Amino acid sequence: MQIEGRNVTWLLELFLRELPNYYASINQAISEKDATALYLAVHKLRGASVSLGAQRIVKLCKHLEKSSKNNAFEDAARYAVMLEMEMQLTQQEIEKQKK
Repeated sequence: MQIEGRNVTWLLELFLRELPNYYASINQAISEKDATALYLAVHKLRGASVSLGAQRIVKLCKHLEKSSKNNAFEDAARYAVMLEMEMQLTQQEIEKQKK
């Protein structure tokens, strides 16, 4: 992924700033077993990830959305762990590209 232009950089910075908020909302929804909150939090993250081409995050979000629809919170917790790792990798990749 090549970062060119100020607008793209601004979007990436916003995405990086919001990642912890997305993840916190997802974890809170899982711990509270709130399927609606989980779906909404994951759906927001998926939308942001699609626009930046973060396909591995998008794929995990799809699994989490399905888990929320099925009230499968144990599955959601497992996907959330994978999501956290993928978010860290994506953040590292973006930071590398910025240099």
